[in-house]
Amino acid sequence: MTLTTSQTLFTLGMGFVSGFLGGLCGIRGPPMIIFFMNCPINLSNHQQRATSTVVTFCNVVMRVIYYAAKSAIDPDHNKFDSNDWDIYTSVGMCAVVGSWLGQQYFKRKLADKKDTIKALLSVPLVVCGITLLLS
Repeated sequence: MTLTTSQTLFTLGMGFVSGFLGGLCGIRGPPMIIFFMNCPINLSNHQQRATSTVVTFCNVVMRVIYYAAKSAIDPDHNKFDSNDWDIYTSVGMCAVVGSWLGQQYFKRKLADKKDTIKALLSVPLVVCGITLLLS
């Protein structure tokens, strides 16, 4: 699949905004939701999930590398606390279980329902927007 310049720029822009907002205030999801709701590239459901996974993986890996390096260099920076490993482990395990459950639900209920997926994606976007307005 060959992308046009505008498709490439839109995709890279949404990835950048997602990473920037993730680093700024921890909310990388809304740009990805906007990307998939208005995607200039015709992606199948499997391609959307794979693309979202890769973008999320890249964002998270870069943030962990940054925070780990910043913790090692700057003594005043918030450090990874060894007392919190139980939380880190729990979150990791819940993410794996949640991903598996989400995939099972997708296979059974949403396999070829792009409009339903868009509606489901718009709910967290609206909630996030309302939360940001109220705070």
